[in-house]
Amino acid sequence: MIVVFAHEELSLKIGVPEAWQDRCVGDLFRAFAKRAAGRIDVSRGLTLSTLAGEEVPLSAGIAEVFAGRSEVHLRVEAPRVRAAIVCQLRDASKRLESFVRYHVRLGFEKVYLYFDDCGEVDAISRARVLEGAVVTVRDRDLVARWRRLDAWAKLGPAANDDVQVRQMLNALDALGRARQDGMHWLLHIDSDELFYPGPASTSIASHFRALDDSGCSIFTYYNFEAVPERSPVDEVDPFRAVSLFKRPLALVPRDAPLDFWQNRAPNREVFLFYQNGKSAVRCSVDAVPTSVHLWALRPGAATTANFHRTNDPRNEGIRRDASVPCAVLHFACTDPVMLWRKYATLGDFPNDCVAQTLRHQPDTFHCLCRDVYLEHRADPDAGREAMRRLFEVHIMLDDPAEIERQQAARVLERLTLIPF
Repeated sequence: MIVVFAHEELSLKIGVPEAWQDRCVGDLFRAFAKRAAGRIDVSRGLTLSTLAGEEVPLSAGIAEVFAGRSEVHLRVEAPRVRAAIVCQLRDASKRLESFVRYHVRLGFEKVYLYFDDCGEVDAISRARVLEGAVVTVRDRDLVARWRRLDAWAKLGPAANDDVQVRQMLNALDALGRARQDGMHWLLHIDSDELFYPGPASTSIASHFRALDDSGCSIFTYYNFEAVPERSPVDEVDPFRAVSLFKRPLALVPRDAPLDFWQNRAPNREVFLFYQNGKSAVRCSVDAVPTSVHLWALRPGAATTANFHRTNDPRNEGIRRDASVPCAVLHFACTDPVMLWRKYATLGDFPNDCVAQTLRHQPDTFHCLCRDVYLEHRADPDAGREAMRRLFEVHIMLDDPAEIERQQAARVLERLTLIPF
């Protein structure tokens, strides 16, 4: 007697060769398809594998497949959920290659890179040869595409001066390209961030498969913030040099010793930079970015109660899904050179941004960095030493005993990335 094991939890694709239609195996496949009605796309072949793991293509003869075997496993491949990333970048420096390679290794098929400065000729050339990278440079052609977007009427007037407005326009442009490329999900992050699939996962496949099957259209992930443990003289690749992170406050026990961090920050916040996460959007929905952190469905677009989910309960009004362990890791200014270069690039930015819809409070660390840089940029070293002092006082933690205490309190966590 032959027993066929079928793994029905997958979204199944079964193809039955015509020559087998009147054979017992064909009957078995049709019966199986009937049991899984509504989830079968009869278009792709399958593989038979023995208990020992030997695989035999379906096109092989019946005798070859079943000869001398009492049990055969029927393994069906689920249709792949294809995910991509959009990232606007400037001065990505040493982290550029690592950013792309890590995400491709995780399973992202395309990384849409939008270079904000067309003068970064070397970085643009390096990016063009990276597997999975799709490179776009801010030029007349890109601006012409922006002008054709519905959001241009609102965002266009600020596009020349506001970096976050350009990010939102590029995210919309990438969403259209992702649809054309057959992508199912698009994640919007920066070049100093990595997507983390969780401590027990080495791929994004199962997460986006589950997300796709759930009916969700937008997912907002909480973010961790990197904590460098040394102050190097030269710039380093943060993705390879830093492994310690502040955990999202949603994961931190209420009695944790947060005063240590609050006393180091100008506004007594635990995180020095943003803490409201980053989002992925289903490519098939009619969505627009409302900031560099969030997407929203356009007014009038069909919605369900499940359309927007998050794993951070602080995102009020969004349905929480605590089962998702994925996160965005923010490697914000993880060495003094990176800190100085960021604020030398940003320069004298205004407190109001995103087309006057967002205001940076003057007591934030972001504004403090701007002010210290502006105060010292005329120094002989162009402000480098002043920014190093800022880094060592506010960002770096090099006390092993304090690190151990913060890890024990579950405020800090050391994470291991997949090899890349």
